Amino acid sequence: MRLGFVGVGAMGGRMAPHLVRAGHEVGVVDTNAGAVARAVAAGAAEAAGPAELAATSEAVLTSLPAGADVEEVYLGEGGLIDAASEGQLFIDLSTVAPETSRKVAEAAAARGAVAIDAPVSGGVTGAEAASLTIMVGAPEEAFERARPILGKLGKNIVRVGDHGAGQVAKLCNNLIVGVTMVAASEAFAMGKASGVDPKILHEVIRTSSGGGGVIEKNPPCPGLVEGSPASRGFEAGFTVDLMLKDLSLAVSSLMALGLPCPAGAAANQVFRMASRGGIGGLDMSAVSLLLDASRIPGQVKLDQTETPE
Repeated sequence: MRLGFVGVGAMGGRMAPHLVRAGHEVGVVDTNAGAVARAVAAGAAEAAGPAELAATSEAVLTSLPAGADVEEVYLGEGGLIDAASEGQLFIDLSTVAPETSRKVAEAAAARGAVAIDAPVSGGVTGAEAASLTIMVGAPEEAFERARPILGKLGKNIVRVGDHGAGQVAKLCNNLIVGVTMVAASEAFAMGKASGVDPKILHEVIRTSSGGGGVIEKNPPCPGLVEGSPASRGFEAGFTVDLMLKDLSLAVSSLMALGLPCPAGAAANQVFRMASRGGIGGLDMSAVSLLLDASRIPGQVKLDQTETPE
């Protein structure tokens, strides 16, 4: 197939080459010239913009940082929808508000095209290994059309429901991850302050009821898991700022549904403070630095009296 790919940064730049290796012709667009150059080196071709991709591709994938970017690429002047054709398929791999995905789907439908939401989980490691979990919001027929393409990017492709449902599932997942990361950071800070060896504490928690994905793969302390972000100077796999974005979306969704969200709101505030503290570009496990000012010179400790926004 002739495919388009908008957004070949940290995630998209690792996904697009899988499509090239699968034999597809892949055109790419990104505002970052370096990201485009890397995609071209992997066998893709540079396109002039989203409208050109839509005009020359059977299906277009997008992997973008935020809802505003998705709306601009799809609905803005010279965007994908401007050049959409009857029956064309658009697959958005970004994590945005469910309402944004539904808005894009409606605009695509007005042109006779189909747009689905397909946010991913697994981080850059999963994107590199094509082992992502992909949560799809789409009618059954559109899901079946997209499945062969998504199967080149992930191992667990799940249709959650109709438009927007994929985003709901992703926000539910990241709500758990964000809250767990804050709790894990507090737990290891308590252990360290009490004189407990972090490696022993990690082994205890990992094999106990507190274990899980965060503890197993991305604990917030260096030296516990080889190759984890914390052990690489908090080199980003999934940044503090991206988790802040997702937690903010999750909290907004809970509030819109009239549901209480004490844990989500508290975790959201901690990630907001980490971002404001200048570590938004580090891996989300760096939120633990708020609890140990000695690990970043000049880093301000968590002010437990600050009122959440």
